[in-house]
Amino acid sequence: MSHKVCVVAGVGPGTGAALSRRFAAGGYRVAMLARDAERLRALERDIEGSRGYAVDVTDAAAVQQVAGRIQSDLGTAHVLVHNAVSGHFGEFLEVAPEDLERTFRTSVLSLMLLGQAIVPPMLATGGGAIVVTGNTSAWRGASGRRAFTSPTSSSMQ
Repeated sequence: MSHKVCVVAGVGPGTGAALSRRFAAGGYRVAMLARDAERLRALERDIEGSRGYAVDVTDAAAVQQVAGRIQSDLGTAHVLVHNAVSGHFGEFLEVAPEDLERTFRTSVLSLMLLGQAIVPPMLATGGGAIVVTGNTSAWRGASGRRAFTSPTSSSMQ
């Protein structure tokens, strides 16, 4: 397979879809990862050279399985874009531990799981790139989003 391959994790209607379109326009075959299979099917019709894979990126076994499918279907990834995020909006004192754990699993653990699944074949073929997107809440807070914001980025008033 002669095309370069980009894996975009966290393909929602905004940034993930835009990244998928941009890489496809640049000649990449794009593997789009998200939980919403219906959205992925619609994007496949809209983005030439793309293929959707419905997966929960917090599930280690599912990530390994989908990485194998991508390798088989499209080839070795040259780029991994981690755009999978989760946030719980609310005030700090209202956040349940389960909400924080879900946010951590989606926003942080999934990057490790994807890297462990995607990077070994990438390295075996000479390397590649990992891109991690972020959000403005990491730099500046907003009222009602204290649980999604870093403690130093907003006042706790």
